[in-house]
Amino acid sequence: MTHRYVPELIPLRMDHAYLRGAPGSAYWQVAPHLIQQATDSSCSLATAVMLLNSVRGCEGHLRHAGPVGEDGLLDRLGDEVWRAAVAEDGNGLSLTEFAACMERALASFECGGSWRIEIVPVTDAEAAVGGLRAALTEMERDGTGFAAANFHLDLFYGDGVDVGHFSPIGAYDAARDLVLMLDVYKKDYEPVWGPLPRLAKAMATLSRKTGEPRGYALVKRKR
Repeated sequence: MTHRYVPELIPLRMDHAYLRGAPGSAYWQVAPHLIQQATDSSCSLATAVMLLNSVRGCEGHLRHAGPVGEDGLLDRLGDEVWRAAVAEDGNGLSLTEFAACMERALASFECGGSWRIEIVPVTDAEAAVGGLRAALTEMERDGTGFAAANFHLDLFYGDGVDVGHFSPIGAYDAARDLVLMLDVYKKDYEPVWGPLPRLAKAMATLSRKTGEPRGYALVKRKR
């Protein structure tokens, strides 16, 4: 793994005090399911698998069937369109397409009645910061939801990679306004803390596939 991060980003291995004092953080439910995406295009699928297994863990389903993997999810859904999109030279998914796939995944694993997917497109980073803070604060406070970011790699990591990407947000340290990115491209990106406004800026970009805004997705327990 190459350390290429800008100074604003802090590897989790160097800074884990927040998590030691936050036993209710979403991190403890998501991190056990962190996987390496199978292809260079399958970040949406790997992210969906992580969120789905986190939800299934909350529901107690993993005790009986165990976690699902990328191929297992595609096979269960019979989704050849998603399979083609995440093949090695596939075009990936937009945020809207990700939400539709995640909704089908929740329903297929009998979680659709209790959990829902919500997406928030980001067109203006400054305007989006307040809503993102509120959503992640709620995620950390009540343990009834998970979040994923659809963002531009270079604008977050500063490594020159001009590509859109999906990955789960593992935690939010409100006191320092830092988000923990649990990146599914593990061979290049270890878990890092980054300023929330920096992530919002990386979200405020357009999908090359559809031209629609990137943003974030929330998987939340229905009230």
